Amino acid sequence: MPTISPTYLLTDEVSLRVDSGVTAISQGERTVLLDYRRGQYYGLDEIGSLIWRLLAEEARYSAIVSTVVAQYDVSIETASADIAAIIAEFVDRGLVHNG
Repeated sequence: MPTISPTYLLTDEVSLRVDSGVTAISQGERTVLLDYRRGQYYGLDEIGSLIWRLLAEEARYSAIVSTVVAQYDVSIETASADIAAIIAEFVDRGLVHNG
């Protein structure tokens, strides 16, 4: 699967969807992702869990950034860069795909 650069994700034109082969299990503020097809699992911290939940709800990139900025003491610039990097990692690992 091709890598999507973080810069490409900075637009609401990109429609991202959680892969149907991935199951998320929440444990308090943390989430465990289980990718059945690849037989791998991933642990997400509080912010990663929030980003995953918003992606699962099909939130647009700008809405994810706004939510993180509203809930945490972080600038829009920092949140945008960090969220783009996290989403790019999700895409690289096949957990999230375009469209």
